[in-house]
Amino acid sequence: MGIFLSNPIISLQRSKVSFKDHSERVKVLTEEIESVVNTVRFDSLLARTDTMKYFHLYCMGRDFAQLKPSLSVAVADSMISYARRDKYSRGIISGYNLLGIIYTYEDNYVRALVNLKKAKKIGTNSSDSEKIKDKYGCTLYYLGDLYFQKKDYQIALDYYKRSYDIFNSFTETDLAREDLDFTLTSFAFTTIREDKAYTMYSIGRSFLELNTMDSARIYLNKSLTVAKKTTHNRLEARIYYALARLEHKNQNLDLSKNFSGKSLVLSKSSNLNEYVIYNYLLQMEIDLVNGDYNNIEGYYNKTIPLVMQMGMKSELAKAKQLYAVYSNQIGNSNLAFQMLEEANSIREELNDDEVARKFGQQESEMKYQQNVYDLELESMKAKEEEKRVTTQLFFSLAILFLILLMAILIYINSRKNKRLSEELGKINKQLESANTQLVELNDTKTKLFRIISHDLKNPIKEFDSGVKHLISNQTIDKDNLNKYLTNLSKSASNIQGLLYSLLNWAESQFSDRPIVKTEVDINDILQKVMPLYQQMVDEKEIKIRINLSVQTLDTDANILQIILRNIIHNSIKFTLNEGTISIKTDTEDDFTILQIADTGIGMRKDQVEAILTDKHFNNSQTDLFKSTGVGLRAVKDYIDQLGGNLFIESTPGNGTIVTIYFP
Repeated sequence: MGIFLSNPIISLQRSKVSFKDHSERVKVLTEEIESVVNTVRFDSLLARTDTMKYFHLYCMGRDFAQLKPSLSVAVADSMISYARRDKYSRGIISGYNLLGIIYTYEDNYVRALVNLKKAKKIGTNSSDSEKIKDKYGCTLYYLGDLYFQKKDYQIALDYYKRSYDIFNSFTETDLAREDLDFTLTSFAFTTIREDKAYTMYSIGRSFLELNTMDSARIYLNKSLTVAKKTTHNRLEARIYYALARLEHKNQNLDLSKNFSGKSLVLSKSSNLNEYVIYNYLLQMEIDLVNGDYNNIEGYYNKTIPLVMQMGMKSELAKAKQLYAVYSNQIGNSNLAFQMLEEANSIREELNDDEVARKFGQQESEMKYQQNVYDLELESMKAKEEEKRVTTQLFFSLAILFLILLMAILIYINSRKNKRLSEELGKINKQLESANTQLVELNDTKTKLFRIISHDLKNPIKEFDSGVKHLISNQTIDKDNLNKYLTNLSKSASNIQGLLYSLLNWAESQFSDRPIVKTEVDINDILQKVMPLYQQMVDEKEIKIRINLSVQTLDTDANILQIILRNIIHNSIKFTLNEGTISIKTDTEDDFTILQIADTGIGMRKDQVEAILTDKHFNNSQTDLFKSTGVGLRAVKDYIDQLGGNLFIESTPGNGTIVTIYFP
């Protein structure tokens, strides 16, 4: 069978535990093993620090399962013991699987079932269920074998199907995982393919015993298709024999003989002597039914030595019975009677052996149950002692708890006043913080009114004066009228821009709107801002140059739009006709840089400082380029909220460069 079902998976995992300290029982076991077979020293094997030890232990146990069962049980027990110490679930479940196989060989179904159920419980409940699902699949298969030997074919079928579902669920990703002990995926797929073929074969033979012929044929043919890909002659021999039996039951004797012939060839080539015997007997049955007596004697003469060599008494009795029928058919009634007597005698021996075996098994089971009872009794005594110790510990802990409770109450009482004092301190701090906020709010309000009274007074006064002049001067000519109206329009625009800047600045001071940062496309924001000032740009014939080496920015889109609107508006406003405004982005360290440069009239050093330090903006520009600096102050406040930095470089007559560093 495949590595899964006939041998354990080769394990290449590493174990942190060394196996240098092993018991005297293991040393005795070493001597027994070395006396039976020439193998590596057992103590050297157990001293290995990788999990290959479990592979060798499993194979060793399988080798001795029929030759020396007691020795095989000792190997399995050692395997479980060391795997428990290693906390290696795959080793534990493999050990119980091995015990199940050993006891199944001995027809000791009770012990086999106990150990396989333990393995099944580990496979079902383990937190490492994904890592051991291949071993769990083997457990289900061995349970199927156990019930098949007990002739409980329906239960066997159920276990075989569950085992097949597990093997069929393996993917290439599963097989490449190191924790499943595979290193070569092609090797893994070969073993999985073999195990799937074996499980399908076992499902098919279970259907055959249940006389569900159509299902049996489907699964046997499927398993044959897979088995041919693995070049597994022994498995093919078994499948062809099962197909031969199926067709024999269906009275398709020619097809049955054909399948049996193929099974016979494969059985001989792979030294599968028991199936050589099965096929000789089946060929004899078919030839007797067909009345073809030419080969029966040859089959019989070949069968008897093999049967005697294998010790297969039941098949020996069947061979003699078939030969008795043959002898009677050819008219040799004396030989037929002799063969029939020998067959019956062998069957009587088999019955006696079966009775003795069952008696021995019952005696063994009684001893086993006594051992289980003794262990349970010891366990009950241990639990009673544990309960007594637990009760004493409970009362001791209760007394200790009362002492601790008293100490805690004293401590709490002593801390109470201190906590009240701390609470009062916190309240005082909160009051101080609220007072500070009120002072800051009042300062902001005062600053706002100061800016409004200072920066709006003159523009509104000039606008009012111009309007009154037009009203009082009814004889003004058309040219002067256009000049006055143009100036009034510019004055109104200045007042509008100033109000917009004041509103933005006020919002930056008072608004508690949360900052919502997203990935913002800078070009999209520019597409929204630039059309607002396109008329001014066209009138002044200003060149706009945009170079965005960084296209996106992680920031608040609305605030970024306000910032760009203020800066670009200032640049257009203070740039002379046919000037240039450049907008570009770049990166430096962990910052994104947004820079807007113009060839406008520029600012003095004290004006730049006033903007950056929130001082009063001293404006002495011409009427054409009057400014209050409020817009840039709002820009600075918004940039501070975003966690960025604002830098302004400006020289009168040489333009201004505004650089913003965004984190």
